Amino acid sequence: MPMIRLAALLFLALAPLGASAQDRFSPQVIVNGQAITRYEVAQRAQMLKLFNAQGDLQQQALDGLTDDRLRMQAAKDYKIKVTDDQIKAGMEEFAARANLTADKFIEALAQSGVEYETFRDFVRAGLIWREVVRSKFVPGTDVNDIEVDRAISRIEQATNVRLEVSEIVIPIVPGQEATAVARARAIRARITKPGDFAVLARENSSAPSRARGGSLGSIAPDSLPEAVRDRVRALQPGQVTQPTVIDGTVRLYQLVNGSETPGAKARGTKIDYAEFLLPGDLSGAAEARKIRASVDRCDDLYGIAKGLRADRLTRASVAEAALPRDVAERVALLDPGESTDFQRGTSRVFLMLCARVPNLDPAPQREVVRSQLVNQQLAAAAETYLQKLRSDALIQQP
Repeated sequence: MPMIRLAALLFLALAPLGASAQDRFSPQVIVNGQAITRYEVAQRAQMLKLFNAQGDLQQQALDGLTDDRLRMQAAKDYKIKVTDDQIKAGMEEFAARANLTADKFIEALAQSGVEYETFRDFVRAGLIWREVVRSKFVPGTDVNDIEVDRAISRIEQATNVRLEVSEIVIPIVPGQEATAVARARAIRARITKPGDFAVLARENSSAPSRARGGSLGSIAPDSLPEAVRDRVRALQPGQVTQPTVIDGTVRLYQLVNGSETPGAKARGTKIDYAEFLLPGDLSGAAEARKIRASVDRCDDLYGIAKGLRADRLTRASVAEAALPRDVAERVALLDPGESTDFQRGTSRVFLMLCARVPNLDPAPQREVVRSQLVNQQLAAAAETYLQKLRSDALIQQP
């Protein structure tokens, strides 16, 4: 090779990256001396998008990565590490929430431009934080018998509470949250007499319930989003909550009526439902419409799933209070035999309500309740500790 050509190649190999590449990998923030690059933020935001997160994904990505840096730094102080096998198991556990193996989940992420390392680091930070929390707080966490008794009493009563609720859901245009909240406040101010809420729901709500004047029917409190659950229960019939921002929307809830039957033999309601997994792209939405037109009951789904992987169709019967949040909020709008579909991670889920039946399960076991209370204490302690790490951190803009 001529010397002049060799010199030119060496110059190109050693030359600085172009401006766009430099910007891509330049620090966006520095957390206690450790950089978070713009590329990392873009990758995390894309992953959140695939997880169907709502709101400002760039800010959520930056906040999440900042917290992860703090978690990893705390782990270093406690000399806590996780092994490659633990990370692999954690990735399998996370992927299983979308009814996929880790390899299939990683493949789906890659098809949308999310690198393997982005998912791996996300899982690793979560696993390490769990070990930090256990090391720091488990020895001092205790739940006595009186606390368990009180919790069981609350569960007994809560399972027999029914609320008749209506909603108005206003979507938030990115960057215009204040406008959506102001619109919700204006709508709330117009509710002055019975029937106003239903009229305004039909005119303004973006939820499927608009066709019923916003009515969700008679539901268990746990079917409501956690952010408004206690607020709705505190209302008197006819009253309306203040506007609340939830999952990229602003929502108003009206308590139409409430009933409580403590001591009833049936322990609330058990929900029998089916989930059929579809592709997460536009073809999945089209397939959901096709399935909806061809089935009348959950048993019909077995014929559609014939010959497919067993994990494509799942059917469960669960106490209403124990339903996954994304299922609880949607089955509350359905009658038996009705269906809906929604995005969950990288898949589209066709959800069908099979039946609602009285829940005759035995009372919750004391040790199960005790474990739940311990986990609640640990979660609260972990959040307080993370807030302290945030407040003590040196976070700089480069």
